[in-house]
Amino acid sequence: MILYEQIPSLLLEYSISSSQEEALALPRLVLETMGFKTDDISETFQNKLWTLKVFTPEKTKIEILKKNFSRLSLPNIKTSSRILKPAQWLTLWKTQWKPLSLTKTIDVVPYWYKGKYKTSKQVIFLDTLMSFGTGMHETTQLIAQLIEDNRSHLSSFLDVGTGTGILTLAALKHGAQRVTAMDISPLSIQATRSNLKVNGLKAKIVLSDIGRLPVKEKYQMVAANLITDDLLKDRKRIVNLVKPDGLLMVSGISLDNLSRLKEGFKDQPLICRKVSRGKEWAAILYVKKT
Repeated sequence: MILYEQIPSLLLEYSISSSQEEALALPRLVLETMGFKTDDISETFQNKLWTLKVFTPEKTKIEILKKNFSRLSLPNIKTSSRILKPAQWLTLWKTQWKPLSLTKTIDVVPYWYKGKYKTSKQVIFLDTLMSFGTGMHETTQLIAQLIEDNRSHLSSFLDVGTGTGILTLAALKHGAQRVTAMDISPLSIQATRSNLKVNGLKAKIVLSDIGRLPVKEKYQMVAANLITDDLLKDRKRIVNLVKPDGLLMVSGISLDNLSRLKEGFKDQPLICRKVSRGKEWAAILYVKKT
């Protein structure tokens, strides 16, 4: 059995002297094209310095990232890497992560704030093992709001690439009945199981690739917050899991990739009902044709 907490991994730190958040747009795009999940990234702004951090056990990936960042030709850049264990990455996140608004009716609160945080909204407590799925990234917020706005369709719900289980938790908070959360990462499965427990909620949790889920089991609502290339590659499999007249919500799409994503999904039996745009990212609501 592999103990993930004992695997030395690398933290890439990319800093740029700029007061504009847009300065991180290109680095984020580089990470997305290399297959990093959007919520695997930490972004902070302090003393007029933006710092982007990403955690990976793949040393070669870090070296490639360094080279790619050096080619961006942006002024005032500093890139470095260091060995870090997952437990240290968690500690780093705990110092940066504060309660936040996920949707109009739900706040996400770190578990260590329990008993200290007061709000009139519903609360999701998270004790995430890694960075992904804290609700800090607008891709998560966009798709969570789509779930909330369409809560009358939650007779069954599938969360593809669940991460910490945050979208599963949001669906359950809105009364979802038959709920399945799936991910290919053992750490994500562990995080989802833990976060369901601290919220007193239950769902079916599956460690699996999307291609191994039984197609005959279909859902009224499917949410997939993945990078654009994965959404395009697995679009047929994802759509096959949606019931006729059911809803599909996809996110993790940069605005630069929005047209490419929409064009790629045209070969599927879907009707585009809504495109939610953030500052740099987008989510799309589809209805499956009957």
